Amino acid sequence: MVVKTASQPSSQQPSLGGRKRLPSVQEPLTKMTWRLFLVTLTLLTTHRILAQEEEIVNSTTSECEEVMVPMCRGLVEYNYTRLPNRFNHTTQEQVYWALQPWWPFMDMGCSDNLRIFLCALYLPRCTPGIPTLATDLPCRKTCKKAKSRCGAIIGHHGLTWEEEMTCETLSGFKKSQSCVKPKRETNKKRRQQIIECQPNPLPMCQHMPYTLGSLPNPFLQNDLDEIGVEIQQYTSMVESGCSTRLSFLLCGAFMPFCIHGPSQDQPYVVPCREVCQQVQHDCRRQFHDAWGGLPWPSKLHCHRYPSHTSNYLQDDNTTVPCSMPPVGF
Repeated sequence: MVVKTASQPSSQQPSLGGRKRLPSVQEPLTKMTWRLFLVTLTLLTTHRILAQEEEIVNSTTSECEEVMVPMCRGLVEYNYTRLPNRFNHTTQEQVYWALQPWWPFMDMGCSDNLRIFLCALYLPRCTPGIPTLATDLPCRKTCKKAKSRCGAIIGHHGLTWEEEMTCETLSGFKKSQSCVKPKRETNKKRRQQIIECQPNPLPMCQHMPYTLGSLPNPFLQNDLDEIGVEIQQYTSMVESGCSTRLSFLLCGAFMPFCIHGPSQDQPYVVPCREVCQQVQHDCRRQFHDAWGGLPWPSKLHCHRYPSHTSNYLQDDNTTVPCSMPPVGF
């Protein structure tokens, strides 16, 4: 009878040199671990896909941003847009600078559709709550109506239509119900050549020291409805009380005061440059908050207005006189 001792390895045990694998539970554990790994990976992948889909839905509904550019804000029949646009503008500040050369032509009223066409082209309409990245551009007919009415005068002033403004690249509204449709053209906005004084009906201007205003204004606007919408863009600033002179500046800029000036050729006055400068200084923070960081509108750039210390009445009587707020106002 042979007695096995610790120094006599069993023939059932592998030698160290052969590196033969020991029988163990490692193999079934490895298979189980692999299955668990696949299940976990599948769950994580599914969760990630669902999260991405939810993120897309949330982003597409929240990426609509309020139209803030002053030449479009409240003046077109929609309030939200999404960028980038077809010009690759990613911010409304970029859009503002691109639209600024076109602003006078929008205001003069050569076409009821020029503002609609340009705003919808640069700030395409976005509908909040709809999980899609699609935006609505102007209809082809909107483009054609704007160009047929304003093309000649715009060309006369040296502006050119960019390739992205070509009407043929836009959809017809019979095929695309989502494009921004044109308005019926009217004759009410024909350019008025003679400046007329009339009672100022703008709600913000009812407590002004001067009750009469003049149209068209220095920005060639003659439509009181559009002027009223544009001046209301500053309501939150006026209500903030940032400057007691803000309403005087706005009313005198958008509908210059009709008073007895030093020249019969200039029956109206505008606010003096010093009023504008004081308002800009006092209301800088409120303007930034109310306008989302956009630049101060060019209509209220202070260099546009004469100074009360300058000799505003030149020999040719071409310089517009200005007014400071009366004492106690």
